Amino acid sequence: MIAIAYGFQAISTQSGFLHGLKLAAVAVVAQTVWAMAVKLCPDRERVTLAIAPACVVLGSSIAWLQVVGLTAGALFGWIFLREKAGSGETMPAERDWAAPLRSLMLG
Repeated sequence: MIAIAYGFQAISTQSGFLHGLKLAAVAVVAQTVWAMAVKLCPDRERVTLAIAPACVVLGSSIAWLQVVGLTAGALFGWIFLREKAGSGETMPAERDWAAPLRSLMLG
């Protein structure tokens, strides 16, 4: 990616190809965020715990506030939402995309 970025900078072109790559990257990130939100925020408490720090971070220009928000959210969730955690069941095989990778790495 760095080489491609330097290449586009060297030829100084603003092509439709580059614009298309940006749109594809936005779509991939948006789909990933949506999938994470559905899986990691199943109830109102966790949705609030995700949205509140996001609003604070987006409304501020202080960079280290991101670390503070993540740490505070993790501590709050660990203290108050631990008993609401799942029963520890594993992901069904049809949704476990990392199973083949684990099998290659483990043996």
